[in-house]
Amino acid sequence: FAGIAATGKKVTLSGINVERFENGKIVEHWSQFDLAGLMKQMNSA
Repeated sequence: FAGIAATGKKVTLSGINVERFENGKIVEHWSQFDLAGLMKQMNSA
């Protein structure tokens, strides 16, 4: 991922998904994830 070699170690990715529904269907979707935290874990692994 992003040019970083795999180490086999586990990492944690925190995030949130938000959906807005109309008539039982998803009409909008937002996602936000802590990619900086993920990259920090991978660089220090």
